[in-house]
Amino acid sequence: MGQQYLGLSLFIILLCFFIVINSLSTFEQIKTQDVLQSLQFAFAGKLEGDDVLPSVQASTTETFEKGDTLDKNQRIVQRANQDVQSQQEPSGDRDDGTSAPG
Repeated sequence: MGQQYLGLSLFIILLCFFIVINSLSTFEQIKTQDVLQSLQFAFAGKLEGDDVLPSVQASTTETFEKGDTLDKNQRIVQRANQDVQSQQEPSGDRDDGTSAPG
């Protein structure tokens, strides 16, 4: 019975917290429009009216060259696979002719 009262009191405290936060918040129409356009673009893939979101700006420089991220991810996966294979194989010679550590 005591746990029910504790759960209920924590729930009421949490509810009061969000009521206070909501009462202190302000409503700005401009931000609301930006958020709605962003959500509409994210879920529908298109916007009514403008083709570009107002909060998105085109980058003038590229931070990565094509293929950099994919190549890095492939190297990470290959190293992880090699580590797993070396841990699973008993000490001695491997299939590829190299000796396992240990």
